[in-house]
This record gives sequence, C-alpha cells and structure tokens, in this order.
Amino acid sequence: MNNISPGQLNVSIEKTLPIVCESCGNDTFTQALYLRKVSALLTGTGQEGVVPIPTFVCTKCNYVNEKFRLNILPDLDDD
Repeated sequence: MNNISPGQLNVSIEKTLPIVCESCGNDTFTQALYLRKVSALLTGTGQEGVVPIPTFVCTKCNYVNEKFRLNILPDLDDD
C-alpha cells in the first residue's frame, strides 16, 4: 500500500474507505519506524548502517495491522 498525501490525489474523501486497527477498531494511527541494521560489508563505507522503514501503529492499543508489518522473517513460532 502506497502512502498518498491528500494533495496528490483528486478524490473526494467520501469515496475512500477507513482503515481501522485490526485489534481494537480504532481509526487513528501514528507513524513508527522499523530499524534494520546493515552490515559494514554491504554499506561500502566500512561502517554499519541503519535503514529506517516507516509503518503505522494504532494510537489506542499500539497494534500494527498486518498490512503495515515488515513481513520478511520466517515465522519462528511454529515449532
């Protein structure tokens, strides 16, 4: 899902659908960041780096909806 600022899209708000928290049903979110460490071998600078990846967190319960999660790691809970 791409973030589109209101000024970039010529669509009436009435033609949009709300996004609500999958945990509590709240409809307001705040931006948060996943931080991923990059090896010094990959940065080309000889120093480790950090890559910030934006996401959204529910302002009421701090839940991150599935569509906002960074799902790149295998599920380790299925032992």
